[in-house]
Amino acid sequence: MGKQLPKELFDIFDGHPFDGDHCFLCGTVLTASNRTVEHVFPRWLQDAFDLRDRTIHLLNGTLIPYRNLVIPCCKQCNGIHLSQLENRVKNILLDEEKSLNEISDQDMNAWLSKIYIGILWKELELSFDRRNPDAGRILPPTVMSNFRMVHFFMQSCRKSMTFHSPHTNFPNSLLRVECRFDGAYGRFDYLDNTDAHSVAIRMGKKGIVGLFDGGLHDMIFPDFAKHQFNEKPLHPAQFQEIFAKLTYKSMLSVRVPYFGFLHDERDDNYTVVLLAFDDENMSANAIVIGADDGPITMVPVVPDSALDGPAYSDWSQENYARVLSMYTGAPFDLLFRPPDMVATTLHDEEGNFVEV
Repeated sequence: MGKQLPKELFDIFDGHPFDGDHCFLCGTVLTASNRTVEHVFPRWLQDAFDLRDRTIHLLNGTLIPYRNLVIPCCKQCNGIHLSQLENRVKNILLDEEKSLNEISDQDMNAWLSKIYIGILWKELELSFDRRNPDAGRILPPTVMSNFRMVHFFMQSCRKSMTFHSPHTNFPNSLLRVECRFDGAYGRFDYLDNTDAHSVAIRMGKKGIVGLFDGGLHDMIFPDFAKHQFNEKPLHPAQFQEIFAKLTYKSMLSVRVPYFGFLHDERDDNYTVVLLAFDDENMSANAIVIGADDGPITMVPVVPDSALDGPAYSDWSQENYARVLSMYTGAPFDLLFRPPDMVATTLHDEEGNFVEV
């Protein structure tokens, strides 16, 4: 039951050769008859925000056009599973009358995961230094083990999955926001951090921030948006600042999500339950509920000790300012005033939210 990993899904990633000849999503061997490429940033998104000829920075500082960010994919994953996911997201994202809240957490997480993992996949393929073939790839394959759960969650676009979390709606932290327009910043922004497992995309008046943290931040700070910006529309600079705050906080996490799994072979559905955080809390379990001829589900049983102790290390204003500088482009010396003052676009001196 429960705590055992669904090997058939994890083996796709754990045994993946990362060689360009296997589908990034399902792992199947690619041949002349089933080989395609998947655009990391879908073409409809590139067209809507004029991204095709714009460039994005990779980990080694390389600039690559959005149109060239493609990764190996089989026809079935590309033409069916990912296409259906993209259509569900596209229909809401590009409709100004609709809200990102109309995209389910599961779809939003899978879509963000595809982009986040897709960039990493491209970095597995490209040389760190084109002038020095011995320098290796931008990203060594061994690093990918840090993202196995991100890849697993992404597979919910091709496998039926049901997610349960005892404290939040979904076992990852997702923040949807409204954004203001400022021509100096453009209509699109993409931000990510591999150490924090964080990602953010601003698309016109809509923005999304994702933390692949098991939902830890949403669980501990359920009123984050209300406290930080009164849930009001964010200027692009404020969006960057919110991402920097969430990213640095995620870097400080000392908790690791612990999941239980159940595969109902009758309808090929995987139930994924967040049980607790850290190996210390492995006493957490789940009750399996179901009839012989009905659906099967799991209900988490979390011990009182599941949240004992700190969830994050101590916050350092100086270190936060360095992260803020990274994502806003503002010089560190202008952002940080010793011993603990950091410039902000979010609040005035009285602590009120600034509507830019």
